[in-house]
Amino acid sequence: MHPTSGTAKTWRRQDREGYWRRRWWDSGCHETRKQHEQLEHRWVWEAAHGQKLPPGYVVHHRDEDPGNNAPENLEALPRRQHDDLHGRPNRQRVQNGVAEKQCSRCEQWFPREHYYTYKGHPQVYCRACCNAYKRARRRVA
Repeated sequence: MHPTSGTAKTWRRQDREGYWRRRWWDSGCHETRKQHEQLEHRWVWEAAHGQKLPPGYVVHHRDEDPGNNAPENLEALPRRQHDDLHGRPNRQRVQNGVAEKQCSRCEQWFPREHYYTYKGHPQVYCRACCNAYKRARRRVA
């Protein structure tokens, strides 16, 4: 069930980067309801265009304000074009037939298997840097 149906319980919060997130639960028994979460700008773009965001595309804020989710401020761009627009380097390559990714922290190249994944996508830090980052955060808390 999509939160536009009006019968789903919804929740909205702003994350550290300034993006709004929406969470909603399917109606029904509390033991069987399913929880969903989506970035609000994706949800607004999909509702305004009446279709799902095409694979390989991301929603771009024209004014670069992540909190401004007005439909006229949002446009769908291919991920590569969006990364170029924001000056993000393409940190992937194929070396000797092996797909590699560059760690954003130590800047070394590793096969994609050396990265933890989240929802099927590799993280930006290699496993060693990710573990060091987690240990440092635990000490602070």
